Amino acid sequence: MYLSKSVFLLLVVFTIVFSSCKKPGCTDPTASNYNADADKEDDSCIYDNLNLQFNLKNNDQAFSRYDTLNFNEVSFRVENITFYMSNITLNNNSISKNVKDVHLFRLDEPNTMNLEVTAPNGNYQSVSFGLGLTPELNSTEPADYTTEHPLGLNQNTYWPMLSGSYIFVKIEGKMDTSQTSSFYPLTYHLAHEDLFRAMDFQKSISLDENNTATLQFSIELSELFTDVDLSQELAHERTSSPLANQIITNFSNAIELE
Repeated sequence: MYLSKSVFLLLVVFTIVFSSCKKPGCTDPTASNYNADADKEDDSCIYDNLNLQFNLKNNDQAFSRYDTLNFNEVSFRVENITFYMSNITLNNNSISKNVKDVHLFRLDEPNTMNLEVTAPNGNYQSVSFGLGLTPELNSTEPADYTTEHPLGLNQNTYWPMLSGSYIFVKIEGKMDTSQTSSFYPLTYHLAHEDLFRAMDFQKSISLDENNTATLQFSIELSELFTDVDLSQELAHERTSSPLANQIITNFSNAIELE
């Protein structure tokens, strides 16, 4: 049976119209730029190729939330640790490539201990980031972001004091100084612009279409209270203090790239 010329033309027009209605984009759910609204693959998919993993340790042994640090006849049970990383960058002799503006590590949210990003292919000699927030990021407010953003309201990391600031590092737990299991709450919230620490780690990193990289960072918590006077309280104020500087220095020294 032969189709009439009018029916044939109608089918051609219908096919063209139907095809043109499809929205192009990445249709692979495993891609970092997956578009749930797209129904036409346009080969634009981008895949994460760099993985930054963070592991807590105590004297080189794995450490978990609610585990206890013991030092100098003192015990500290860790209930939560949070810290900001900003301007995460891959570097070689000629270029530096920013791969993530900000990330919030939260011990109470295990998925934040593993950061997957998309980085340009190439060979790099180091990875760097800021412990804390750059002045540009710290000058913003939670209202500038969605509630679930690392700098958003739901993170509860902002102090709306005079010249407000985000809390760069939180260390929260319970301390026992009598060795009688008489624990009392102890919290250190570090929120001062001069506590920002620039971190740089030397490591050969090669990325291409068939090669992804995983960087394993350890945080050695046994160094956390080195030279810290536990009888001192850390005031919640914008001005820095020797105690706050000592704690942030200990924390930055505790981070190592394996």
